[in-house]
Amino acid sequence: MELENNDYIKIWESGYIVGDNIVADYQGSIDVYDGGISFSKIEFDAKVILWWHQLDIWHKNISLKHSIYRFIGKNKDDSTFSHEVDEIRWFSFSGCKFNGDVYFNLSDNCRIELVDCIFEKEFSINRNPHPQQKNDKNITIEQLVIDSCIFKNNFLIQSCAIQEYRLIDVIYEENVKIFDVKFGEMFKVTEAEDGAWFTNTIFNKSAIFEKVIFDEFIRFQYTTFKGYTLFRDIKFENGLDFDYTNIEKVINFYNIQGLEREESKKLTSQETYRILKYNFEKIGNKIEANNYYMMEMKKYKEGLEKKNFQDKITFYFNETVSNFGQSWIKPLGIYLAFGLMFSGLVYFIFPIKEVGFFKILVDSYNPVSKSIITNYSLGGLIYKVISGLIIYQLVMALKRQTKR
Repeated sequence: MELENNDYIKIWESGYIVGDNIVADYQGSIDVYDGGISFSKIEFDAKVILWWHQLDIWHKNISLKHSIYRFIGKNKDDSTFSHEVDEIRWFSFSGCKFNGDVYFNLSDNCRIELVDCIFEKEFSINRNPHPQQKNDKNITIEQLVIDSCIFKNNFLIQSCAIQEYRLIDVIYEENVKIFDVKFGEMFKVTEAEDGAWFTNTIFNKSAIFEKVIFDEFIRFQYTTFKGYTLFRDIKFENGLDFDYTNIEKVINFYNIQGLEREESKKLTSQETYRILKYNFEKIGNKIEANNYYMMEMKKYKEGLEKKNFQDKITFYFNETVSNFGQSWIKPLGIYLAFGLMFSGLVYFIFPIKEVGFFKILVDSYNPVSKSIITNYSLGGLIYKVISGLIIYQLVMALKRQTKR
């Protein structure tokens, strides 16, 4: 259905938004069919509100207030015609420009497709357009596709479960907030597609992910975070990938869950764990940084067969003595046991019993002692080197555990 000159489109909820005309580009079109409505190359000059299926599309001063969808078009003789759809579950916008705020507040199991669109003002899903009222209902979105779009103002998605999603080639010029959202499966155009989770996406200002669940493996591929970024109360059920992510400022992670699960460990890369460790260190959370450092080392171990002998020795020594700095008790116990064992060997094998076992033991625990053990040159030298390495592991583990 083609729109003629001076046709107007209004999408509204009765009793709320009144008087906001939305002018359609003359070259644009609207197609209404069973189960869906498609807008192509339409410029909306005012607010666009989709509110619980209360949708009216009208011509000039003729408006219809029904709880179903109605398309009003104009014939060449200036007469009007209408087309009703009892249930519209799919909303498609292609090549459209939105000059006013956009509110998508839909009922359950709808599909939203935004392709090659520009949003000049705020965009939100499941947010009440009235500034003093809130939406209390969580909705389920069957499919959300945002492809090659530009959002020039704030972007918000909240209180919804998205069963399938595809977010690719999106530019967010202002603040982004995704709150209380559950992401299900990534929607693929073809089975061979590598993935389009948040692919080729640019966050120019703040990006806040809060109370978000990712059911599937999530990859921020060629995604750029330029401003303040927060991941708070996030659950990654099947892993995370930051390998090809550009991070210009420190990301604040708080209470992220799931990456310690075996399912997540299989898909989360060593580089991702390293990035998590680095960002926790930068915000001063040394304890969490240590945890992700340990996970990083475990992923490193998976590729250890390709490393040289020196790397293998260093890795296994760190793992055995202090569990990569996660335990200070372990190196302390090893140091005490090693000193006791060496002192016993010296006391029972070498003829210096007149000195006394206690003296030998104290001497062995003194890293700068030269009185007894160093007289047994090769054995004393080996002991001093090994005990020095163990002491170093102990000191580093203590530093990791006590720094804040």
